[in-house]
Amino acid sequence: MHALKLSRIGSLLAFVVPPETLALYGLKEGDTVYLGGAPGAAALAVAAETTFSADPATVAQLQSGQEFMRDFHAAFRALAR
Repeated sequence: MHALKLSRIGSLLAFVVPPETLALYGLKEGDTVYLGGAPGAAALAVAAETTFSADPATVAQLQSGQEFMRDFHAAFRALAR
């Protein structure tokens, strides 16, 4: 586990990520990191370049769409003719 420290930068609070943690996860300036979870139990997710998004809401919507398309595969095939 890696500790991230909150620091004040102007009027904002920011996470300070040590260089070795950046290297380990392949993070660079401009990458998107999502904070989720419940109060007192936060989790970070990093958007990889090979994925569309690490945003949990977006991932859930994509999974719902894929499930819908699997359920109605025959109908979509018939419509494509």
